[in-house]
Amino acid sequence: MTTVAGLDGCRAGWVLAVVEERHRGLRLAELRVIRSLTELDRSGRMACIGVDIPIGLPQRGTRETDQLARAALGDRRSSVFSTPTRSALAGPTRAAADVVNRAHDAGAYRRRASGYSPRSPRPTRGCGRPGTRWSRCTRS
Repeated sequence: MTTVAGLDGCRAGWVLAVVEERHRGLRLAELRVIRSLTELDRSGRMACIGVDIPIGLPQRGTRETDQLARAALGDRRSSVFSTPTRSALAGPTRAAADVVNRAHDAGAYRRRASGYSPRSPRPTRGCGRPGTRWSRCTRS
């Protein structure tokens, strides 16, 4: 049986969904909010953990990744929101960030983008380092 997990940021920390493969399909084994990534199960039972965060904020414009995702989703393209430019995150207010984002050809600074502020929860330890679970999951 294969077990995988997915994480998405929320106000309280991270929403964790753990799914198990069964002979008749998939089963949601766990759904909860964790405050920190240190609360993840380290027993090795999960084959992979996917984290829904943008990797690589643009200096100007929008990320090609976001554009490709919108094109692939067709009618559901509005579910992909543009990440802010790196410099917009330094804005002291949402209005200031909006001015910076527009000046860098990235359009309006969306409310959802405020979750990428330096105060937001995000994986910083182990993410992308060779030999960690995070980097192994992204190699396939």
